[in-house]
Amino acid sequence: MRRRILPLVPFSSLADMAFILLVFFLLSSHFAEQHAAPVRLARAEAALDDASTRPLLFVLDASGGLALGGTGWRAGLDTLRPEDEASLRGELARHAPGAAGCRLAIDAACPYHYVRRALRLLEQSGIDLLSFVLENRP
Repeated sequence: MRRRILPLVPFSSLADMAFILLVFFLLSSHFAEQHAAPVRLARAEAALDDASTRPLLFVLDASGGLALGGTGWRAGLDTLRPEDEASLRGELARHAPGAAGCRLAIDAACPYHYVRRALRLLEQSGIDLLSFVLENRP
């Protein structure tokens, strides 16, 4: 019986060749620039810039004070009373008809438990569209 000899394949050189081919194709490929499709925006006959279409701004400071911007309404979340909640609902009824949602600006040093309380209070007050105001850092 004759013994069969298996050919020996040097796998280390195969890996080297695969890496060299990968580098070659990466360097020789053409990187196409992505261009945005042109968009024609619709035109409006009149601007909608009255106060009823602007979002309401809530400001939450580091000590847990919640203020409704431009109205003078302010309450501390630690000492929130039912009268404060009722006055918030009154301010929202007076200023929110037709408002395009609400924005919440939160101080960076504000503890998270105040944020949870503020969100719960706004939800109980009937606010169902809320966005957060963030600082744009490069």
